[in-house]
Amino acid sequence: MALAEKAVACTMHNCAPHTTEIEAVHPFGLVPGLRDGDITLWETAAIVQYLDECFDTGVSLRPASISGRARCTQWISAVNSQLYDTMVRRYVLLIIFSKGQGGQADRGTIDKALVNIKQQFCGHGPQCRCQPKQRGAEATSLFACNAHVLTQNQAMPPTAQPRRNEGLEALLRDAHTALDRGDVQSGRATSQKVLKAAEGLANPRYEAKALLCLAHCDRMLSRYRRAHRASQRAAQNFHLLGDISGEVMALSTHAIVSVTLGRSEEAVEAALLSVRLSQFLEHPEHSVLSYNALGVAYFWSHGFEKAEQALQTAVEIAEHAEPQLSTFQPRVNQWWNELLRVFHERYYVGAFTGLDKLRKLREAIITLIASGDAGGAAAGTHITTEAVLQFGLCLEQCWHGRIGQARLDVEVLAQWAQRYGTVTWLGALESWVRAEIAWAQADWAGAMKEAARMIDVAVQVEHEQLACLGHLLSSQMYVAQGRNGQAVDELRRLRLREQLIRADGLETREKVIEWQVDLRLRQQHVNRLEITSRHLERLSLEDSLTGIPNRRSFERYAGELLRGDLAHGLPPCVALIDVDKFKQINDNYSHQVGDEVLRNIAQILRSHIREDDMAARLAGDEFVIVFKNAELAVAQQVCQRISDAVRNFDWSSINAGLASSISIGVAAAEPGDTIETLTHRSDAAMYRHKKLRA
Repeated sequence: MALAEKAVACTMHNCAPHTTEIEAVHPFGLVPGLRDGDITLWETAAIVQYLDECFDTGVSLRPASISGRARCTQWISAVNSQLYDTMVRRYVLLIIFSKGQGGQADRGTIDKALVNIKQQFCGHGPQCRCQPKQRGAEATSLFACNAHVLTQNQAMPPTAQPRRNEGLEALLRDAHTALDRGDVQSGRATSQKVLKAAEGLANPRYEAKALLCLAHCDRMLSRYRRAHRASQRAAQNFHLLGDISGEVMALSTHAIVSVTLGRSEEAVEAALLSVRLSQFLEHPEHSVLSYNALGVAYFWSHGFEKAEQALQTAVEIAEHAEPQLSTFQPRVNQWWNELLRVFHERYYVGAFTGLDKLRKLREAIITLIASGDAGGAAAGTHITTEAVLQFGLCLEQCWHGRIGQARLDVEVLAQWAQRYGTVTWLGALESWVRAEIAWAQADWAGAMKEAARMIDVAVQVEHEQLACLGHLLSSQMYVAQGRNGQAVDELRRLRLREQLIRADGLETREKVIEWQVDLRLRQQHVNRLEITSRHLERLSLEDSLTGIPNRRSFERYAGELLRGDLAHGLPPCVALIDVDKFKQINDNYSHQVGDEVLRNIAQILRSHIREDDMAARLAGDEFVIVFKNAELAVAQQVCQRISDAVRNFDWSSINAGLASSISIGVAAAEPGDTIETLTHRSDAAMYRHKKLRA
């Protein structure tokens, strides 16, 4: 039975106790016995432990938790020392090896054994009529269940269970094969079959494997919400199984899917956890996978330097592994990181400072493909890599002014976009290129139409990052036309989309943190992961640049205050703060100087508020202050002092000629207010302040 549950191929020998054949395996001539190569084992507990730790297939034979395994060992010891005669000889064995009339179980002997079992557990005499103690009932039920299972399996061929698991494994291989050749729909359908069968068999290992394959399929089909749910469930199942390798793979996939949905913090958390867990594994490919996912999470979150560090770490681990591992996936993502960096650079600088690195990275990837080194890609994703590289070539041609060639290349990309018979993110890339081509030809109507289509397709396929890039692209094109008002409106739409993304992902992120913490509290490695959990929590609540709380901290704290009774005491006030002409600081002095300005403003805010108040950075050059209990007039006075402190700060100590100021809008909470309505009034007050000072 144990070998069947583990799906381990074996040869069964039916041996009677105390025969020459069994005595060659078991020193006391009893069953069971196991021989695996040079290893010979006897006694069920030893065999079960060996199979669980030696074979990573089928289901786990022992409980996942420490307490569960300890109780299991406890009952085995109790049976062997105190209960063997009653429970085994006169109960279990009489059910399995029936010796009654007509080959039926001897119910008279079995019923007497049950009475004796009860007496042994309650400690009272033969006339006792009380119910067995809880643990006694548990043990009785345990042995009754096992006896039933053993009896049922008498009619089952010895190879039935292994064949069933082998069938699931074969289906999974078929799913991955279909995915790798680009037949994603077939791969998904096959994965669904495996998942349904595994759920019916209560086989969590194959359930987790099927969920991970489904996540890859849905990711390929640009159905990221489904992929998000599947990868999260897969990570949970792998964790419960104690399968760190599977958990690392699932968390890496979950990180990439989460950041695609715009849930940057969740993505970074999942990737960092994957990185930490991979350090407990011997095989470096898990570290390559984890650092690659971390890089993806960072560059879609505009952390280009951190992304490059993570991706270069993945490359170096792969190159120094024995044997050397594929660098294909991190190299592809280094190219993506550079592409997005260049795109954002154009927004802030107004021109491209250099495209050579982008070209060299793309050519290096093409070389890897030509040499057959594309095996490091996640399941199926290498299929889209050629299309993505075609997209990159189109953009480069366009950015270099080679419009005719770009128009020819984009038609090849369009063919890729139609390959799957369903709308995917490749369609958004196609519209991006066509918008750039139209822009280069001053075809503003065509450019704006394609940018709008890019946003529509991205929203349809749930690729929130590309949708946000579409808004930013539209804003750039409005600026190029001199339509600054429309550019500002587009940026407002971008900000609204980002706010909606954060609100959508907040509940999910909290659930992720809850299950991660809860599960790990039950495991032996909780002490080891507590440091990681604290680090991840700090990352999720603290702004990495300034060290003050971030948007999530603000929303949590303000939400708690607004859910309180505003009728008692003073209501909270919220001040929204914007750094004046911050883009000019970045353009004229550098982003490093801009970062230093933000850090100093953050410290000024922190130094002017009370212990119960909160100063947080929302995003970019936006800050917020929450005054817990303060009259509006008092909050306005504090904000004026803060504004004066920022204006009077010695900015020349950072860079000669540097100056900075801020605009502040303050609003007091009213009954029925939400975070959105309160910040909206603060935002309106801030813009009124700007106009008065203009």
